[in-house]
Amino acid sequence: MGIRKHFENKPSDEDLKLQDLSLEQEETKPELQFDPETEITESDWQAMKDELESYRQYNRWWNFANQAMCLNILFPDRTAELNLDSAWQGMKQKLESFRQNNSWLAFANQAKSFKILFPNRTAELNLDSAWQGMKNALESDRQSNRWRYFA
Repeated sequence: MGIRKHFENKPSDEDLKLQDLSLEQEETKPELQFDPETEITESDWQAMKDELESYRQYNRWWNFANQAMCLNILFPDRTAELNLDSAWQGMKQKLESFRQNNSWLAFANQAKSFKILFPNRTAELNLDSAWQGMKNALESDRQSNRWRYFA
C-alpha cells in the first residue's frame, strides 16, 4: 500500500507506523508478449501441420522431429492432432543412425525432441549408452573452441 492509500484508509486518530508504508510501484510488464493463441492463426497452424505431414511422407525424420517439437511447445493442448505415435519408429531409426555414425550433436538434438514429444517413452531409447559419446563430443568442441556446438 502506498502512502496516499494508507492515509485514505486509516482513521485519523490512529498512529502512523513505518512498517505500514510501502513504495508505490508501477506494475512491470514482460518485455516480449507472445501468445500463440492470438499470434498464430488457424490457417498458420494448418500450414505448419501440412509441413509436418510432408516431412512424415518423405521420411525426413530430422525435420519432422524439430517441427513437431515446435508445434508441441506452441500448442501443447493440440499435440494429439499431430499423430506422433505413428512417427515413433521413423524418428527412432534416425536417432539410431546418428548413434551409429557418432554424430553426437545431431543425436543430442534428436534426443531432445524425443524428451519433449515422448516424455514417458525415452527409457526405450537407451540414452545412457550414448552419454559417453556425447561427453567426448562436448570435450572436443571445448578443446577446439567451437562454442556454438558446445552450447
